[in-house]
Amino acid sequence: MCVRTKSDTETAIGRCAEGAVKQMIPRSAARPLFKSLIGSALIVVSALSLAQEMPTQPCLGNTVPQFADYAVEPETVTWRAKLKLNNEFSRMFRTRLRAGLRDDPIELAGHYVVVTFGCGSSCLYGGFVDARTGEATELPFALSSFVLFGVDDPLQFRPDSRLVIMRGAINEADDPAVEAYFEWTGKHLESICHRPLPNQAGE
Repeated sequence: MCVRTKSDTETAIGRCAEGAVKQMIPRSAARPLFKSLIGSALIVVSALSLAQEMPTQPCLGNTVPQFADYAVEPETVTWRAKLKLNNEFSRMFRTRLRAGLRDDPIELAGHYVVVTFGCGSSCLYGGFVDARTGEATELPFALSSFVLFGVDDPLQFRPDSRLVIMRGAINEADDPAVEAYFEWTGKHLESICHRPLPNQAGE
């Protein structure tokens, strides 16, 4: 089973704001500092702009979806497509997405690469890239505060399954952290069900 806990951060910068920072701090320090600040802000704003409601369907009893329930045949992609810059997500994070598409293994649903970024302390964000077409799709949520809940693997997936499991607080919500199950359709994550994290439920 694959899990994702990376903390790589893709950054972007605006010229006007960069100029304002240069007036307050030395030029040598302005660019790295501002890139970091803007990059983190854009990650959070982008994730919130796509925010969907939490899965409203609770998992029944102790039964939860299994990777085998959404099995696919892993593919061998010998030639990987170039990243498509056809949406804001792919354009904003093109450098990291291209590197992931080029170097990372197939980790989801037969032919998808999973690319994640850090978006602050105990925060994870990213998306999926189709190795065959180069199409990048943004995660609908940012996962946060998972370390506080004893979660080492906030995003779980496998190359032979369409099932994706997210564990943590969704978009820094004040509600208790959850374990949410989704099916990757090839276009978006379809909600299946959710339950409180096992350690919060006293299990």
